[in-house]
Amino acid sequence: EGTGVVFEGSHVVHAFTLWQPEGWKTPEGLELGDQGGKIGETYGLLSERTCAGYTALVLEEGTAWSVFYVYDDGLWGFGLVMPGRSPCL
Repeated sequence: EGTGVVFEGSHVVHAFTLWQPEGWKTPEGLELGDQGGKIGETYGLLSERTCAGYTALVLEEGTAWSVFYVYDDGLWGFGLVMPGRSPCL
């Protein structure tokens, strides 16, 4: 449990949680393991990407987009991705 990163050259272009580290949550209180519907309640309408076996909900703001990984209607993981890149792992 912890974090993973994807490098492109010497730059990190994607960071994400591995499994569900206990107690990890956003500043707004969204916690790993929460129901998927709580993501929209907290952050509003997000861009949705279908990945292999899970869904990535993307908050497309700023210099790094926030990603919420949903599996079986639960928040499985968090990520950050460079704008324009696929959030899928």
